[in-house]
Amino acid sequence: MRRRTATAAAAATTDTQAPTTPTAIRVTSQTQTSVALSWGASTDDDYSHSIQYVVTVGSITRSTNYSSIVITNLATNHVYDVSVQAKDAAGNGSGIAHAAAFLESTPPSPPTSLDDVATVQGEPELKWDGAADNSGAIARYRLLANGVSLRLFKAPTQTVNLIDFVDCGGLLRGKTYTFTVQAFDASRNVSTQSAPLVVTLA
Repeated sequence: MRRRTATAAAAATTDTQAPTTPTAIRVTSQTQTSVALSWGASTDDDYSHSIQYVVTVGSITRSTNYSSIVITNLATNHVYDVSVQAKDAAGNGSGIAHAAAFLESTPPSPPTSLDDVATVQGEPELKWDGAADNSGAIARYRLLANGVSLRLFKAPTQTVNLIDFVDCGGLLRGKTYTFTVQAFDASRNVSTQSAPLVVTLA
């Protein structure tokens, strides 16, 4: 009798409920050979904190206890199928969520029409037309003076007040500088430099 009672109790406590399927897989950042992914966390009826995610990108499979991961050693100019499945401590598997990730190495076009446009206060301000990229998104612009990087600006910034660099960025009044701008896409591909613009800071 004791054996049957113990067996019945064990059967009653066996976890057969799978976690919910992960949701909203998205690419949070990428390079030419890696991709950072995140997704909506799964829930489980028992011990949600012990959920493990099995992430597959192409032929690469990794596991994590977090709802984000970075996958490396990927090939550029390739579209990858991404899948994420949740498993609980009992080994029950959720449905499989799918998405696609494209890694590319084509650089953006360089910014154009770099010009010196004075502000209302008469301060020197650089302005340029945005670059274009085959991915459809420019991530950052880099301003250079005499070939030396001054600062990265998050897109869609396309104007820069040069007085900011006189005050704390190393530029000097009365000096002449050659400015150029470069564009970065989400894969960190960088464009060639824009046509140069020579400006003397009064």
